[in-house]
Amino acid sequence: MSTGASEIHYTPEFPCVNCQETIPWSRKIKIYCSDLCKQETKLVRYWRSQIEKGTSERPDIKEAIQIRIAHINSGGYNESERRLTLDTYEKIHEIYDSKCATCGGVARPGEIDHIDGNLIRTLNSIDNLQLLCFGCHREKTMNNIVPIPEDHPEKEQIEDNLRLLFERVYAAVPMYPWDDNRNWEAYCSELRKQRKKEYCIFLRPFVEHLLEAGMTQREFTKEINDLGIPTISGSGKWGRTSAKWIIHENGYGNN
Repeated sequence: MSTGASEIHYTPEFPCVNCQETIPWSRKIKIYCSDLCKQETKLVRYWRSQIEKGTSERPDIKEAIQIRIAHINSGGYNESERRLTLDTYEKIHEIYDSKCATCGGVARPGEIDHIDGNLIRTLNSIDNLQLLCFGCHREKTMNNIVPIPEDHPEKEQIEDNLRLLFERVYAAVPMYPWDDNRNWEAYCSELRKQRKKEYCIFLRPFVEHLLEAGMTQREFTKEINDLGIPTISGSGKWGRTSAKWIIHENGYGNN
């Protein structure tokens, strides 16, 4: 438990499966500490699966892998920042009449491209978005991939990370459960259940006096929200169903 300037945070420290750093509680799913770690393991599993299927040397697969490596080298692809609303998606299609901004061909569904991907405040503004067909979007992405400059301050670290990535991809058996393209989904599901249970047990000292008071679910829910205890997702408030989970996991009644 850590103490902040104005409140107590009732949160345990869960390690990221990829790098073992503590996962920020604001991340909804307590598996990875960052999008970068999530994308690294996803790439390893994808690459291993293509090797298994004998398709890893196909030009389109090699391009997909190269693009993912480039995203990782640049610090990861921030999916949440680039996520667009349906209204924005439809607006861009309307502006471009569902035609590719580069070649003029039909681009439905096509792909919405960020003209300048380095912008922050205006990343998803209409004037920084364009509609591209799949081919033109892929070509633009590939053209943006350049070798790491010799004077890049993190060149050595990036190359070390790549060497480890290749070792994980080409290992005879997965080096870690999160590299296992066959069994990861089942492992991840069990890990999420385990960490949810661990959080419940972790909370017991903070809510035991409430549990022993024999409160109803409604009363208990109100109290833990008033205490400011974070939900497992890191946002929102506890509902009666999730509060019931704390009560039952800690061995208290059928309130």
